[in-house]
Formats: sequence, structure tokens, C-alpha cells
Amino acid sequence: MCHPFIIGPFNETINQMIAETKARINFPPASVTKDELIIPAEKEAVAKGLGRIQNIYEERKRNCQSICAEVPKNQHECIIRPRG
Repeated sequence: MCHPFIIGPFNETINQMIAETKARINFPPASVTKDELIIPAEKEAVAKGLGRIQNIYEERKRNCQSICAEVPKNQHECIIRPRG
């Protein structure tokens, strides 16, 4: 699930991409665990948008990493708030 990293802070990256390509780019909501997106537009706009998204993804993939951290059970409530 890397949609937030592609969309950018305050949707800046995706809004810029939409303005440049003239294609609507629809990402699923963050609450949904799907990795698919929809780009309804003409072929050229879809190709431009998809290429740009793939470039952003590859760049983020090179710059980001995962870490594992153990949290004592009595501190779980500090990380996971009520209602998830």
C-alpha cells in the first residue's frame, strides 16, 4: 500500500499529475486494501499518467525502507488508539 507516497502531501503530487496529463487518476481510499488504480482518459494521457506513477513508485522504493520494532503490550494503546 504505497498510495499515500504517490499521492503526496495534501494531494500535491497527484493534483500536479492530473493537471499535466489531463487524465483523472482514481486511487482507492486508504481504508481499502487494494493496489489498483483507475485512469479513465485517452490513451496518451493514460500512458503519461501511468509512466509518471511508475517513476514515482520506483523513486520512493529506492528511498524508503521498512523497519520492525517491538512494542511492549502495555504500550500498544499509545500506538493504536481506540477504534483502531
